[in-house]
Formats: sequence, structure tokens, C-alpha cells
Amino acid sequence: MNYRKKFRIFILKLFSEENQQEVKVVIRETTKVGQHYLLGKLILIICLSILYSIGLGISGVNNFILVSIIAAFLTLIPFLGNLIGMGLAVAFGFIISGDISVLIGILITFTVVQFLESYIFEPFIVGDKVDVQPFFVILAIILGNLVWGVIGMVLAVPILGIINILFNHVEPLKPFGYLFSNEKKKSKKAKD
Repeated sequence: MNYRKKFRIFILKLFSEENQQEVKVVIRETTKVGQHYLLGKLILIICLSILYSIGLGISGVNNFILVSIIAAFLTLIPFLGNLIGMGLAVAFGFIISGDISVLIGILITFTVVQFLESYIFEPFIVGDKVDVQPFFVILAIILGNLVWGVIGMVLAVPILGIINILFNHVEPLKPFGYLFSNEKKKSKKAKD
């Protein structure tokens, strides 16, 4: 018996027979949160690759598509990933060409894309995939950083998604589930 199945059975044994069906739903939904989080991150990387490519291409960076894809993947590492990506762009752009306008273009590109990632894409794309309001995604990332640093930032959104699932399935906590959940998904589920 594999450990995943054994752990699932262990969780089910913690609850009475009458609650096991609800627990199975919670287990299924928490598994989906991890998958949806990764899908959201993949969509985010694609969007960032496109934006970096546009900005770095206009700026005149050599091999801008390759640099853009690498920089987008590096954003998976909070703080350092963006710095390494920008350093790579500076190496391929400014150092090779020596043109100050290329450096300015790189700085503008990374500033704008970083702003869009932090305040629009991450909360709306990734938050939507794990069914959490964008405000709480931003708050979770900040709190994750304060508590656990870089690792906390990476884990904050999926943990918040799992907590939200628990809120939605535990009767006294359902108001919190309503508060944290995405309105679009709630109204869509209500129509079904």
C-alpha cells in the first residue's frame, strides 16, 4: 500500500462514518488546490515570458526570447529570481551592447513586469486557480514572508487555498470561507 493511500485512510479513520463522505470531498478538493496552484504558476510564467519578451525585444537585448523565458521561470524563486533574471538581461543586453538605452529599457521592463506580476497576475491568476480573493493572496504572501521568509512566500497561496477549503466545509467557519472565496466561482457554483 502506498503512503498516499495509507495517509488518506488514516485521515478518514479520524472521523465518524457519517462525516467520512464530507471528509472525502475535502481531501479531493485539497488535492486539486495543489494542481490548480501549479497550473496558475504555469499560466503566470507564460504571461511573464511574453511581457519580458516584448520589453526586452524593444530594449534591444540579444537573445531576448531565451532571456525572457529564463527570467520568467526564475520568478518562482521570490526576490532572488527577479534579481537573477534582471542580471541575466543586463548581461545579454547592456554589457554586450554597452548602450545605456538598453540598460534603461531593461530596468523599465523589469520594474513594470514585476509590478504587474505582484499586484495583478499573482493575485488574480494564481488566486483564481485556488479560489481565493486577490486581496487575501497578497496578504498571505506578505505574512508568509514575515513568518517563514522565501519558503513562506512560496507556500502561502496553496496553504491559504487549503484553509479556505476547510472553511467552506466546516459549518461554523463557512462565513470565513465566503469571505476568502472568489465571488465569480461562488456565483457560478450557485447557478449549477
